[in-house]
Amino acid sequence: MAFQIELNEQELSVQGVQFQTKKEYTIIKNSLGSSMYEGFERQQKT
Repeated sequence: MAFQIELNEQELSVQGVQFQTKKEYTIIKNSLGSSMYEGFERQQKT
C-alpha cells in the first residue's frame, strides 16, 4: 500500500501543518519517512 504525504518546502509544511524553522520541518519529514517502513512486510513474488 503506497501513501502520499503532502510536503511543501517553501511553506515548511507537512500535510498542511506548518513548522517554524527549516530544521523542525526537516526533522519531521525525515521522521515520517523512516516511520513508513515500520511494520513493512515484504510480499513474495508469485
